[in-house]
Amino acid sequence: MSRDQLKCAGSNNPDYTDFQYEYGQGENGVRPKTTGEAQSTGVWSFGEKFDGAMTPQFDGTDRPYLPYKNRMDFYRPALSSTNGIAFTGANENGNFRLSFANTDAESMVIESSFIRKY
Repeated sequence: MSRDQLKCAGSNNPDYTDFQYEYGQGENGVRPKTTGEAQSTGVWSFGEKFDGAMTPQFDGTDRPYLPYKNRMDFYRPALSSTNGIAFTGANENGNFRLSFANTDAESMVIESSFIRKY
């Protein structure tokens, strides 16, 4: 197989980054009108056409009803760490265990994280 044939064969891969930027979040051609609707329709892009009008969002804020085209501003590299320590002891009268753990997980979505100490 020649180098040109390999180049052509590789160029037929599907491009999954071709998103639609005409219609926004919502269902049945209607954008969310409340925070609850925004939370329940967060994965659907079957709302009205984008027009820039202020619209309730899942977090309770209002933002312009516009497409978000730069995905790299939305996502970030995320780190996750879990640390733990435990002490145990025993003798003929009984035993004990004392432990502590810390979980710190950043999300790929900016302004989202999870911290748990137990």
